[in-house]
Amino acid sequence: MAQWLIRSETIARVYPPPSSVAPSTWTMPTCWGEEHSVADVSEGDPVALLRRGRGGGIVGHGRVGAVTGTSAPYIGHPRCCWRRVTVALDQTYFGNPISFRILPGIDYRVRERFARDKGDPRPPLALSEHAWQVLLQRAAQARDVEWPASWDLSPGTAVSRTDIHKTYGGHRQGVITHSASTPNTFVFLGAGSFVAPFTHDWAEDGALLIVGKPTLDNQLSENLTVLEHIRSGRPLRVFHTRRGKPCVYLGEALLDQEQPIQDWIEVSSDPARRYPVKPRRNPFTGSVVAQNDREPLRAPLIRVFPVTGLAPFVDPDHIPQRRLQSLQLRVKQVADTSERRPIPGAEALVSSGPGQVEADMIRYLVALLRKEPVDYELVEMADTAALVDLIRRHSRQAALTQLRSLVETPHTKEPAIQRVLENQTWVFGGEYVGISTRRAFSLGDRLDIPLVRGDGSLHGVEIKRANVPDLITSHRGRPAVGTPVHLAVIQAMNYLRGLDEQRSTILSEFGVDCRRASMTVVIGHPMYVTGFTRDEIAESVRTYNSHLSRVRVITYAELLDNAARMLLLSRLAADPAVS
Repeated sequence: MAQWLIRSETIARVYPPPSSVAPSTWTMPTCWGEEHSVADVSEGDPVALLRRGRGGGIVGHGRVGAVTGTSAPYIGHPRCCWRRVTVALDQTYFGNPISFRILPGIDYRVRERFARDKGDPRPPLALSEHAWQVLLQRAAQARDVEWPASWDLSPGTAVSRTDIHKTYGGHRQGVITHSASTPNTFVFLGAGSFVAPFTHDWAEDGALLIVGKPTLDNQLSENLTVLEHIRSGRPLRVFHTRRGKPCVYLGEALLDQEQPIQDWIEVSSDPARRYPVKPRRNPFTGSVVAQNDREPLRAPLIRVFPVTGLAPFVDPDHIPQRRLQSLQLRVKQVADTSERRPIPGAEALVSSGPGQVEADMIRYLVALLRKEPVDYELVEMADTAALVDLIRRHSRQAALTQLRSLVETPHTKEPAIQRVLENQTWVFGGEYVGISTRRAFSLGDRLDIPLVRGDGSLHGVEIKRANVPDLITSHRGRPAVGTPVHLAVIQAMNYLRGLDEQRSTILSEFGVDCRRASMTVVIGHPMYVTGFTRDEIAESVRTYNSHLSRVRVITYAELLDNAARMLLLSRLAADPAVS
């Protein structure tokens, strides 16, 4: 028994095209290339699904079902025939993909060629037993998801449809839409311009019945976007809405792999949008459709199952305005409705047990500062300012220690470092007043940390890994920055170009000035570089920065040293007696 890895595909790339809707059937050649190495896929073999493109990765695994052969040869390779392979995915994680690079024993040239987004269908890739076990272990572990595969909405969240498509992409009208910028497929229940008996229903076996796009002669048309979401490896996001009303995100669903369509129902078009239909010929059947201003339409009942349970259906007409969240600026206004507790007196502090006096004193001080109105003398006390400064410095010192620990761990990835830096923007300097609540300003781009200067201008920070062995290379006997630095700078320059091209739109919609925005790239640490001293690395980076105007490159060593120096200066300012 062998283990296999198959690639995601769409109906448009299937050859020969399937005669019926088969969401879990792949049509692939038996071999590839001049060597004609046949992939002997057998029934019952373990198989995993690889989603290609941006935000791609391994998104599910299961078993091979029926394997049937065809006599149709592959174009250009007459000796290669096709097979129809039915796959039953036992576990899916479309919204939480696993990186293809973690699988051991695969040559990087084979991996890059197999995962390439463009190209014809290929036979499955054989995996070793060790690689399969690594995949299963990784699937059972929690992992970080980067943009564009990440998803920020939780079930039950109310949001406008305009914000959804501005952030995640996709067509702004219709029931079913496909996001071109993110690997997502959206279904908006109740958004159609047709009249149906219902927009959704529940089957006896717990499946959610979704009324798809109405068509003529039972053609699938836009419904293929939902019916092929398993084959393409894209998560299916279900929303409940009304025309002109907010949307309620219900959750993620998975198409029924055994029975994707339960039945077809007849619907009628909206009377306000009904126009006379001229005689036409059906390109599939050749039949002529007579003129009829009330030509019947039929819509499929698509069966989907909730992945982790759907949020309760809420009528969009009765969504409270306070529940509506904004994806444009990621603003969450939370009202403080908690009851204020009485301020404890001195006798409460005295009666506290050992080890609780300091905690009770902090609670007493916080409660006293929250009292309305606050005593002006208390705010003006020097000890109060000293306490606030002491708490801030201790918090920053703890965050700096955590950041240093992450940097010094060789296997730390960018998301872990980014989560710490998002809450500690002071490490980048005092010229930044905070972090922007929005990261995606231009189409296809998403800043890791968008900082805002005092004048309202934007400054982006691109976070890279600290473990970069080829950070510095030797060029004609002199140290110079390596390829990873060049690629990171090019990525930052592309971000800036996108911001410049859409400056007016960003300023009018989000109130952020992107004129002459700048970027900082944080990459590498000298401890992971061999053959060069720390001074040589710093000199190479300074020389490289001297020829850049809007992009600055710093290492994690420089970032940590500057942050530690800022903490020391703040401590000296608070207590000059500290040496």
